[in-house]
Amino acid sequence: MQKTQGFTLVELLITIAIMAIMMALAVPSFTQMVERNQVTTTGNDMIASIMLARSTAVTREENMALAKFDDWGDGWTITDTNDTVILSHRTSHPNLSITAQGSNTTDSITYTAQGRTSPALVAGADYFKISLGSSQRCINFSTSGRPSTGDCP
Repeated sequence: MQKTQGFTLVELLITIAIMAIMMALAVPSFTQMVERNQVTTTGNDMIASIMLARSTAVTREENMALAKFDDWGDGWTITDTNDTVILSHRTSHPNLSITAQGSNTTDSITYTAQGRTSPALVAGADYFKISLGSSQRCINFSTSGRPSTGDCP
């Protein structure tokens, strides 16, 4: 008697059913992971841009402005006193929300040649909130204007 190798139809259907259940459990957590990564990436891009504006202001000994496009969620630019664009950054996700909180972060942030913001940002009151779905991250400022990520107030 010769033994055949392979799978029966029942074994194959059971395997497919188990795989479908595992995929149904994995997809929501995968979506949340993608949202968290998008928020983190945008936060890192924004901090890098803020630090570039600050260091360029000190290096060139002139004011540098970080200003939003139509909305902070659309992206931002860094310009010097002659309105020369140093950096232009567009965000990559259409549903990403960046909101400026506080009085001095509404439309733009200006760094002076000393590396401070003008007008001065209020630590704990002026910050950016980046959110997508259930994920969020905040960029807080020290009194000297240095950005850092942390919990949202």
